[in-house]
Amino acid sequence: MKNQNKKTAFFPALLAAVSLFALSGCGYVSYFQRGMWQEFPGIFTAWEPADLDLYRRLLPKQFEMPARPVVALFLTDYVKVVPYPMSPYLEAAVALRCKFKGEEGWHVLTMPVTKKVPMWGGHYYGFPKYIADEITLTRAGNGWAGKVKSQGEVRISLEFTPGGVRELKPYEREFLDGKTPHFGDPIFQLVPYNQGPTVKRVLMKEVIPAEWKAEPGMVKITISTKDPWSGLIPPETLAPGLFQVFKGGNKLVGKKVS
Repeated sequence: MKNQNKKTAFFPALLAAVSLFALSGCGYVSYFQRGMWQEFPGIFTAWEPADLDLYRRLLPKQFEMPARPVVALFLTDYVKVVPYPMSPYLEAAVALRCKFKGEEGWHVLTMPVTKKVPMWGGHYYGFPKYIADEITLTRAGNGWAGKVKSQGEVRISLEFTPGGVRELKPYEREFLDGKTPHFGDPIFQLVPYNQGPTVKRVLMKEVIPAEWKAEPGMVKITISTKDPWSGLIPPETLAPGLFQVFKGGNKLVGKKVS
């Protein structure tokens, strides 16, 4: 009987030890302590839309026009993400400034990624993620080049060259110096994505303090004419932007607001 009791007590202890090892090895402990996104470099830029009527049509009817319409683009290489089955992946996005119930934020129009797990996770929050043929972020001389290829052609291209920044317009200084490069403002998305009727308010929450290193420069933006938002930005627009490197710990927090 004593031996049986020892065996009965042994197996739960063994299971707990194995579970702790598995969770730690898969990154769950790191996730709770440091967040999901822990390190990434990327290109960010923002531009005034060339066509305000198109801008309004691209915003879902639930959202109002913001005080100043702005198109934001980024391309990022998430080199350190947890927990399993998350793994390093690349992502790009085109987002519009918007207003919902009096609060300004962003609405993401498109968000190509390179892995299925972040795509599925993004759909939960209403992000219109899809698997691209290829997303790359590579050195190009003394700058960086980011490209999204889908259906056999380049859909988004961001070419960053450091320095040479012209005098910034007030809105450019506001967005490049403020929360915009870090997407610190709320993001409003429809759930199910691209359909609704539910609206989710999503925030990027810091688990530990973030360290941002940002190098200013100019970004040449190219968007495929096959995409409906291409009319927002003239071909090969040269816009002020940043090459950023993030280290820290962020996670998404979302809630239904309609």
